[in-house]
Amino acid sequence: MEASMFDATTSKTAEYVQALAAPFIAGFAVQQGVEIISSVACLYSKLDGNVKAKKALFSIVALVLSWVMVSSLKLDVLVPFLKDKQSTNMSIFATTIFVSAGTEGFNSLLKWLSYKKDAAKATAAAEKNTAGDAVHSMAS
Repeated sequence: MEASMFDATTSKTAEYVQALAAPFIAGFAVQQGVEIISSVACLYSKLDGNVKAKKALFSIVALVLSWVMVSSLKLDVLVPFLKDKQSTNMSIFATTIFVSAGTEGFNSLLKWLSYKKDAAKATAAAEKNTAGDAVHSMAS
């Protein structure tokens, strides 16, 4: 039972990672696009000295680039997690925000999936020990 639960969790994690590959690539492209625009914008002296204005501007740029990518490529990071596997306006919005975070958003999601996988592995090991103890006590 332990191996099948672990295998199912590993398989599900692989499915999620595969489904999120395109949004990851889009996020990386947005991140690099913002870097390029930022480099050019630094040539504009009024913007270069204003950290708050730069941060606001590049957040908006990242959001716009993300929305273009998400809508053009029909990306949705939540579909693998939804029961009906259908995009909604809120899942498109969440995908846009996710992609705008660049690789940071994807890395956070991978950490979470890793924690879930480790928790499933620990649960399977505990169930194996419990089952083994039960069998041992029956045999005695």
